[in-house]
Amino acid sequence: MFPCCIIKNNQISVNNRIVFQASDHTDFGVFIKMAFKHLDIDYPKFYKMDRLCKLGFLAAEYLFYGDPECHPEESTAIILANSTGSHYSDMRHYETIRDPENIQPSPSVFVYTLPNIVIGEIAIRHGIKGENAFFICRDKEESTVQDYANTLLSNHITRSCLTGWVDYYHDTDYLAELFWIKA
Repeated sequence: MFPCCIIKNNQISVNNRIVFQASDHTDFGVFIKMAFKHLDIDYPKFYKMDRLCKLGFLAAEYLFYGDPECHPEESTAIILANSTGSHYSDMRHYETIRDPENIQPSPSVFVYTLPNIVIGEIAIRHGIKGENAFFICRDKEESTVQDYANTLLSNHITRSCLTGWVDYYHDTDYLAELFWIKA
């Protein structure tokens, strides 16, 4: 089995062991900040990220810190997918521009209207410069992500890959499921 981190239902597990949880009634925004503080890392940029990025970023952090086998290198690949793209940030951005009489676009929201920003945030934090891709799929059972990661590993393009599913639709509908795969 590959090392993995799963974040769902206000709970974080690494390799099927719960490492952090909050009550079921905790708002996602509060839960994700509590989970970040639990790691006790200094990364102020976290607070500027949108919810999708925070979700993927924390899943990677918990995986890297929670499993001694997971050591990202410069050539590590990051291959992720979801079914909603950056819908949450897209809608927030739309709200800032929909009224022609009161257009107030926010660059801090607009930057997160691409789902691959999750990959960028993880890569910046860990100095990763390897292959990367973010796929939009109907559901997480599609094999696109795994097939792509296996191709990169079998063709010796990389020796390690962070791969999986990071999807945020709203506070009660989110899932991060990241895996660490090595050649």
